[in-house]
Amino acid sequence: MQWSLEKRPHTLAGLYGNPALKTYLTACAKQKSFPESMCFQGQYGTGKTSAALIAAQMMVCNNPDENGNPCCECAACKDIINNSFHRDVVMYDGGQMKKDDIIDTISRDISLPTRYDKCKVIIMEEVQELSTKAKNAMLKILEMKKPHVHFIFTTMENLGRNGFTSRSVQFNFQQAQIKDLMMYMAQLLQAEGLWDEAKLPKEFLYDGLANIAQNSNGSYRDAVQILQKCLMAETYTKEAMALNFNILDTETYVDILYGILNGNPDEKMLNTLITNDYAASFRMSYALIASAEQFRTFGFTTGSSYTEAAAKKLSSHPNFDIILNGFKNISLANKNGYLEKSDYILEVCDMVRKCKATKPANAPVAVRRIVG
Repeated sequence: MQWSLEKRPHTLAGLYGNPALKTYLTACAKQKSFPESMCFQGQYGTGKTSAALIAAQMMVCNNPDENGNPCCECAACKDIINNSFHRDVVMYDGGQMKKDDIIDTISRDISLPTRYDKCKVIIMEEVQELSTKAKNAMLKILEMKKPHVHFIFTTMENLGRNGFTSRSVQFNFQQAQIKDLMMYMAQLLQAEGLWDEAKLPKEFLYDGLANIAQNSNGSYRDAVQILQKCLMAETYTKEAMALNFNILDTETYVDILYGILNGNPDEKMLNTLITNDYAASFRMSYALIASAEQFRTFGFTTGSSYTEAAAKKLSSHPNFDIILNGFKNISLANKNGYLEKSDYILEVCDMVRKCKATKPANAPVAVRRIVG
């Protein structure tokens, strides 16, 4: 089973990030009063679903501790942990169900009294995917304010100030920091009895986790999935990660970008940048470019000392504005979190041309295919 699902936290103590939410839910539990509606928004893999499930457990658990943490053993908790939803907590996916019928289903559900638990909890994932008709109907349901009925909405979009957020207690889930991702993975390895240099190479326990965190786009889910993949394939070194999974470290991305700026990009490196996991390559490259722009503007970055040195190196190059504008163009083309591969390749090739890195006649294979 995938660790990203199997190892999902079931208490606030295991939930990384968003300390304000944890403080809020603890206060609600102690007061035995939870809001009628909450809305969690942020990119994928930042803990929205885990937080929603934990909040639901806290509302219905039969044996919570003094701080309101669920026991994870009672029937109410087990029903949620096992994703059964056979009791009074139910979960819907706004992107999967028939978008208009879903409201009729929810209306019937909340019109009935609770069968097993203290209250009813409706978790609606990807609420932005509901049709306009369904959204309007849901807002009317929220205005009815039924006792002992709670809603938790999740969304990957920033809803701003709209009907759902104005009727809900809203929390934003930010991208995870590198150190938080590394700590989370270390915690998983410790729980599995693998945080041991006799079982895993020291290089992997430190440099390897850092490399995975850098390639996870601020997502705990992505980090855990890459970690499990490396463990199962016994892929522990930086070189093996690059060869087997196209997981490149920061130094490699700096070399690729600087090669383009210098006018002599390495063919293998350039092809890696634009033909493999292009979305991950874009995120890593753009993060470095953004750090370089920050350094050029303010004289410092918010990253590590190595990131600052790399930012200084890139931003001082006379061709820096070419790749800065190029990656900004790619970012503008990145609609709804999905990056079209063709847009990415064409823009990278245009950067190569402008930096006079290669000519069509002797361009790397991936570039020749586009310009030829």
